[in-house]
Amino acid sequence: MEIKKSDLIFVSFNVNASLFKEYLFPLNTQEKILKEFPIDINLKILRKKKENNNFKIKIDVSGNINKNAIPGYGFSVLASGIFIVNNFKTIEKTEVDNLLYGSAVPMVLNSIRGYLHNISSFGIYGKYLLPSIDIKDLISKYKLQRKKSNIKNKK
Repeated sequence: MEIKKSDLIFVSFNVNASLFKEYLFPLNTQEKILKEFPIDINLKILRKKKENNNFKIKIDVSGNINKNAIPGYGFSVLASGIFIVNNFKTIEKTEVDNLLYGSAVPMVLNSIRGYLHNISSFGIYGKYLLPSIDIKDLISKYKLQRKKSNIKNKK
């Protein structure tokens, strides 16, 4: 089956900042089973005003990085993806939103997932795979956060 190319072009992926830690089990621990920990994600979608079709997706993913860290891995990764939307002036805003929310954000998250998988492969606990993320929930929280921010800025 031949593919139809998307109007969304993934130009680059960059890790802007990264922290990766290994937390050891206490020496007297018999059962060494890694537990799940919460993952926190912050998302920004930026656009250059002069070049409307250029977008930057910035995502900060962190887990198990605090004073109460549990044995296993802890990490914080700030990464960004640069995208161009072809035919930007002729396609509808809802289609641009679909490209950004439905394709660009998952592409950056999957690149972060691959990055974490790569660096953890050298760790003492083996490869870490970032869990699946409910993109619809993430995007709805992002939109709500933006709406609150816009209201606050108008005051």
